[in-house]
Amino acid sequence: MGRFLATVLRRPPAVSWQPQLQELLAELPMEPANPEMAQGAGLLADYARQAHERAPAAEADLLRQDFMALFEGPGPMSAPPWESVYRCEEQVLFGPCTLDVRQAYRRWGLGLPEPGREPEDHIALELEFLLFLTERGSDPGAAAERTRFLREHLLAWIRPFCDLLEHGANTLFYQGMARLLLGYVLAESMIP
Repeated sequence: MGRFLATVLRRPPAVSWQPQLQELLAELPMEPANPEMAQGAGLLADYARQAHERAPAAEADLLRQDFMALFEGPGPMSAPPWESVYRCEEQVLFGPCTLDVRQAYRRWGLGLPEPGREPEDHIALELEFLLFLTERGSDPGAAAERTRFLREHLLAWIRPFCDLLEHGANTLFYQGMARLLLGYVLAESMIP
């Protein structure tokens, strides 16, 4: 679930994704851990039924347009995908919040392939880091870092981000993603 969320929040689904996307959506809800996940799964099921009736290229174009309006622009974004927009007073990219996240990645030997191109506090990158730490479940240092990262980063901004995402989205797909993402992060915070 985390990898799927990170993928669809990093770039819009392409036409080639449609079969896999439809398969995944058909599996939802996958034992929702909370009401937010269940609500997100319901919205995504509604989306899948509607999307099934449209041509894949047309559907991919609708999702691309919604993705651009939400996360990239041009113009003001409905749901900027960077932690610093929600948590740093200056709301500046590559500021103190971004640098703190960068330090967390570096503690684990991680960096971006193209430093300086995408701020490290992008929601997709933070979800991928959470997955990286989760996959090292037997490492007590990873478990402690995971708890710290959730508390100090993801949980500190996920709700306002998901609210903007849900209310700014023009498609049931991204409205459902907002609820599913919120539910996923809340569920992850309950894992010791």
